Amino acid sequence: MSSLRISLVTAAAALGLTSIASQQAPKIAPATEKPLLTINALAIGRDNDCEAAAAIDVDNDGSIDLVSGDTWYRNPGFAPRKFRDIGAWGKGPGASGYRDDFADLPVDVDNDGKMDLVSAEWAREEVSWYRNTGGNGTIWPRTVIAKPGNSETAALVPIYGKNSICILPNVAQKVVFYELIRTKSAPGYQWVEHNLGKDGAGHGIGWGDVNKDSRTDIITSRGWWEQPRDKAAAWTWHGSFNCNPGDCSIGMPVYDVDGDGDQDIVFGSGHNYGMYWLEQTSKDTWKQHTIDNTWSQAHAVHLVKMPGAKEPVILTGKRYLAHDHDPGFDEPLGVFTYRFDRKLKAWQKTELSTGGKVGTGLHLTVTKMNGLGDVILCPGKSGFHILQLEK
Repeated sequence: MSSLRISLVTAAAALGLTSIASQQAPKIAPATEKPLLTINALAIGRDNDCEAAAAIDVDNDGSIDLVSGDTWYRNPGFAPRKFRDIGAWGKGPGASGYRDDFADLPVDVDNDGKMDLVSAEWAREEVSWYRNTGGNGTIWPRTVIAKPGNSETAALVPIYGKNSICILPNVAQKVVFYELIRTKSAPGYQWVEHNLGKDGAGHGIGWGDVNKDSRTDIITSRGWWEQPRDKAAAWTWHGSFNCNPGDCSIGMPVYDVDGDGDQDIVFGSGHNYGMYWLEQTSKDTWKQHTIDNTWSQAHAVHLVKMPGAKEPVILTGKRYLAHDHDPGFDEPLGVFTYRFDRKLKAWQKTELSTGGKVGTGLHLTVTKMNGLGDVILCPGKSGFHILQLEK
């Protein structure tokens, strides 16, 4: 076994990837319903094997462009241009296939009116940001925010309210996030670390208002961190559930699934089979249910509002080669949504794309783009694609 494979297996064990779910349970599948929209799959970068992407106006021309890995794609036409260096880690015979771009988060860090990118890098164990110098061919300079450890990915989360900017990475060693604070002194901003502790640290993280106190809490595979009323106070750990399998997705959406007035949690298995939900049966008491265990590697799970839908739905998909040895790693790709029908008390599944090259990487993004309308960004090792949603 190569040293790289040993390091990946060791990291997998540290992140809690071993689970009884590797022996797949009897199959449970929800009913399938037709999409409300026409779905067109567009290949943006067939040879782009990076697993993160973002939609931003790179050159400030008023048109939304696409970025993934070291490449930006100018809208219209989407001709590829290099804009940053991410190195060659992960490429080549016998390599992992991962690239050192585990998150692309649009944030105007220096408040200069141009959208920058915050990224998480597994190999470097860093969270960093790249300053937007435009689309003129110059390489965007990189600045390290912190070195929290190997990041599965990171998310942009308004932990302190809708106007706050916080970067929440998923690292094995601790639950930590970084808050961007604007300042009047040079350079006009600072990053503040909030280290909650080791409880719950592992594979998978989410966010949402678990106890309906109007504050954003942080979800892990083994419980949740409650945000205090006083920002200076310590967060409270609730070890009140234990997801099975424990290799949870990023994120783990929090909302009232069944309409009974309390909050529930949805999660996927990032390296095994299944989509699941935790029903809150009474105050901070939870019961796990299977939604769909017919496919594996639901590494990215989001609660989104889709065009034409009245209620938010769960958006997810099969990550291509999350590991090259995961259960079901070589099975067909797909991008799906799930909604819980409260009248039928059953989940309904919509297949947005199946059987082709379109899968997921580390996150999916629903956004609007000039000339295309509503789209879903689907970066992954199988190429960078978008799904165009037409009414």
